[in-house]
Amino acid sequence: MSRERNEEKKGLSPTQRKACVVLALCALAVVMSILAAWVLPTKLGLFAGGKDSYDPDAYPLDTTLDSILPQSAADDAYITASVFAGDQYAVTLQKDTRITLNQFVGQEGLQISKALSNSCVNFASDASSYTIPQAIPKMKARRVFVMLGANDVDGSVSVDSFIADYKQFLQSIRSAYAYCDIIAVGIPPVTEDSTNAAETQTRIDQFNQAIAAASSDLGFKYLNTAEALKNTRGYGEGTYFESNGFSTSGARALLEYAKSRMAKVPFDQADILFVDETGKDISGAGMDPNVTGRSPVLGISRPFFQRIAVFDLTDKSHGNFGGLGSADVTTQRLYRKIDFEQTYPNGITAAEPLAVRLPAVMPSDRTAMQFALRTATDCDWEKGPRIVWLKNTLSLSEFYISEALIPDAEALDNVTIVSEPMEVIFDEEGNVKELR
Repeated sequence: MSRERNEEKKGLSPTQRKACVVLALCALAVVMSILAAWVLPTKLGLFAGGKDSYDPDAYPLDTTLDSILPQSAADDAYITASVFAGDQYAVTLQKDTRITLNQFVGQEGLQISKALSNSCVNFASDASSYTIPQAIPKMKARRVFVMLGANDVDGSVSVDSFIADYKQFLQSIRSAYAYCDIIAVGIPPVTEDSTNAAETQTRIDQFNQAIAAASSDLGFKYLNTAEALKNTRGYGEGTYFESNGFSTSGARALLEYAKSRMAKVPFDQADILFVDETGKDISGAGMDPNVTGRSPVLGISRPFFQRIAVFDLTDKSHGNFGGLGSADVTTQRLYRKIDFEQTYPNGITAAEPLAVRLPAVMPSDRTAMQFALRTATDCDWEKGPRIVWLKNTLSLSEFYISEALIPDAEALDNVTIVSEPMEVIFDEEGNVKELR
């Protein structure tokens, strides 16, 4: 009896029940509005630098620049022979143990304006501290990956100011140790959930555009890491980054990408390499050892060429012929441009006399070619010599090959033959006039 009475007291009239339904629907509408206005836009990246406020095409990279490293392939030795110089992103490569402590120089938070003055490198059994350019000669790296700029994209530094300091830093490494290859690494992207993501990512794209152009002007390489580290919306892939740099997967992605972008010709072996010009504006070693397979300091690796002939020295080298010793023969035209006083200090500083030695000197391009051909004893003369002919070791997008190499080129997916065989035309002095 008491139970029935209590239920009657708790019951609601039809009008009251309708009012409750209306209130419930209103509450649900409020909740859905909150979800639509805040949760969904957050998930879709519509606020705080989301996809609608960031234009990934605002500062496109000029992929035709000579500095842009092409697709290729390298083994782990390419990484182990390299030094990574820079900020927290380089630090996390070392923390991940994918590179050793002996392959890293720099510190977390390093800005480009402090990179030349900050003595942040120490060596065992050495009480002194060194700047990055001072440390590189001691490490005798085959190549240096420069990873700077992530701490300069907060809006406090203009592009022009940054690039001026960046150029000086690259040139300081070249001056300190002229026999390594220097690669400028693109500033890593930020993730979508970063503070001011759209503004920061736009600035990163702008800075990277300028770094690639400056690298091309100065004869350095550029590693376009955006290809490996960005997602489809143009931001950093979330799993690749942590608060202090790369995650383990991000470090792996960067290093694997670096291995896939080594500058080289697409053949592991040929008989002869002709190079139109060498110079310090092309490579620290005059000719990139990754392309020639030779270094007077570091020895021989792939690709293998029996003979290398170099015909000229760039004007921007100002007579510095360092690295020419990698060649077997050169020309009097190049020899007449040599300035020994400009060259020999590099060899003394690096304690590498082989880096400043001279090859055989022939009167002309024709006789230099003949010298290379006559001394290449392992050629298959029935098929003809396998020859690669480059403008320089920085310009690898187009080059000449001899007819004997055509079958090898046709078998490669990343090589296109764009002309019929041509004849070399020499001038009266025996130098190359044209190919037709």
